[in-house]
Amino acid sequence: MKRAGLLVAVVMMVSQSAAAQDSTSTRNLCLKPDRTPKCRAILLTTAGMHVMAGGAEAHGSPLRGIVDWGLLVNLGPRSSIGASWMLSLDRDGFTTGPTVRYRRWLSDSTSVDVGIGLAAEGSEATHAPVFGLVKWNVSRNVGIALRPELRKTTDYDGLNVPPYGCTPVSRKAFALSAGTEFSGGPGLALSAVAAAAHIALYSSISDW
Repeated sequence: MKRAGLLVAVVMMVSQSAAAQDSTSTRNLCLKPDRTPKCRAILLTTAGMHVMAGGAEAHGSPLRGIVDWGLLVNLGPRSSIGASWMLSLDRDGFTTGPTVRYRRWLSDSTSVDVGIGLAAEGSEATHAPVFGLVKWNVSRNVGIALRPELRKTTDYDGLNVPPYGCTPVSRKAFALSAGTEFSGGPGLALSAVAAAAHIALYSSISDW
């Protein structure tokens, strides 16, 4: 009995030691967001749904879909920097472009993200927008985000005097969206669903 008890004690000590080593081991790339020393870099797989106010288009659904993928490098236990590529779809059309990001860790599971980006491509109503990001990550996989944008659109005013025609007039419009965004495994799954829905919608439009 003493030998059995001693063996059980040794096994428990070894298992606890292995668990402690595993919990402090460092991974080069993590899908589940975490700070150092557990992760050197984080793969961003963000997807979410927002409610939008403002923009170039006065009418239409206020819903806005967001997919934002990228990479964060942990500089230390408190700070991370990186970049991502954002794609959004709303009543003004679509916007896509890079974002420079900074993350400040508040605890092992909570953090704050800020970022700024410039669209590489977009619909006419969202031409060359400058967009920002402010997000509170309430857990490793769930965040509450604000995405402000300065959008530029082109209208055409008709001339009532010869020579008749249309004159392009550029104007700026401020847009703000707020919503919930998921990252890690949930964000990856939602991004796949969004991609499948986009492909299905594009295919149905092409068949018309």
